[in-house]
Amino acid sequence: MYNVCHLQRLDDLSMRSQATGTGCHRTWPQPERLMPLPMDARKTPTELKVYVTSGEGVEITWSDGHRSRYDFPYLRDHCPCATCNDERQRKATETVVLPMYKERVKARTAKAVGNYAIQIEFSDAHKTGIYSFDCLREICPCQDCAREFRGDVKQTTA
Repeated sequence: MYNVCHLQRLDDLSMRSQATGTGCHRTWPQPERLMPLPMDARKTPTELKVYVTSGEGVEITWSDGHRSRYDFPYLRDHCPCATCNDERQRKATETVVLPMYKERVKARTAKAVGNYAIQIEFSDAHKTGIYSFDCLREICPCQDCAREFRGDVKQTTA
């Protein structure tokens, strides 16, 4: 179970029985070990540009000076919503003989979600993915971010 604002996972699931109240107005006891997780300052954007009209994609400058560029098909393929995550897991277990053609996806609209994310509506009518800045930094297509945030290590041949 998670609490709001990047708090550590509660290991003691028995706390559910200690909740008081009903519905969404429950009061949960707060154990002393529940501490805020430190935010990674590198995942804080200083500049964000979304090029919906030109179709160029999203460009973010991060607090550490790194610049990330995402085209819209890349973002659609990496959508963090539950439906897309389930679909990726299902496809990982299937054997595909011939890949299906799919039209290059574009963005119809984009909007800010609070001060932590953006939401994009794509030309295939998909709009449930909310791309948090944490997520965007972690899925940055560059090799440095792949190594730093995803642990991807590409071996080079000598």
